[in-house]
Amino acid sequence: MQIWDAETGEPVFFMITNLPKGECAVLSPDQRQVIGASPYAWRWLGRYAKHPDGSIERIPVEIDGPLPPLSRDGETASRSEG
Repeated sequence: MQIWDAETGEPVFFMITNLPKGECAVLSPDQRQVIGASPYAWRWLGRYAKHPDGSIERIPVEIDGPLPPLSRDGETASRSEG
């Protein structure tokens, strides 16, 4: 789901992605950064790398470290907090 600012027509600073089995992730508008994710969202999130020989490989998103959790108060915990 994409949320837009009604006055400017610009996307707001996040995009909510519904994933299988009730999981979800909040992404930056360009979908390159995970802002927060439910506990098992990592199972469905990843990126693709194109190798010099033209082959494409799916890279798990958690290769960059643990996904930031969704929080109850609307604030995202930083990676340094644990």
